[in-house]
Amino acid sequence: MGFTKKTVTFFLVVLLAVSLFTQNDMVSAEIKPKERSVGKKCLEITCTMTYTTQQCSTHCIQMGYATGDCLPKEAAKPQPPEYCCCYFEK
Repeated sequence: MGFTKKTVTFFLVVLLAVSLFTQNDMVSAEIKPKERSVGKKCLEITCTMTYTTQQCSTHCIQMGYATGDCLPKEAAKPQPPEYCCCYFEK
């Protein structure tokens, strides 16, 4: 009984030491977000009530881009026309 008790105690001490040692490594590990560079290419397709953002996004995905959105090409006033712009990752 004495040998079994000592063996179990030793095993638990080793288990505790290992868990404390690895916990410090997990706490110090820094999770860095993946840096992404996103590009945009605006097409010559004007968004209207019949050609919506949903259709623009679908069109961009079919062309191999990540997604698409209707955006103004330039900041003009009062309100510039919106064009279908596709997004891609570099």
